Amino acid sequence: MAITTKELREKRAALIKQGREICDKAEAEKRQQTAEERSAWDKIFGGIGPDGTKIVGEEERMMAEINRLERLEIAEADL
Repeated sequence: MAITTKELREKRAALIKQGREICDKAEAEKRQQTAEERSAWDKIFGGIGPDGTKIVGEEERMMAEINRLERLEIAEADL
């Protein structure tokens, strides 16, 4: 069965929430992310940019993931 746009949006929202929780915890504690938190972030967002290169900064990771998910959502809407 094909995944619906609604399911994609729900999945995206859940992933973004998980990522924000990781960032918010480190920020609230005024520290960098731990290796464990960075690993969890990488599992959620992959750490790879749209051009296939490794992304270094946290903001770049989030933007790349948002862009990827938006393209996926647009592609699903066209179906």
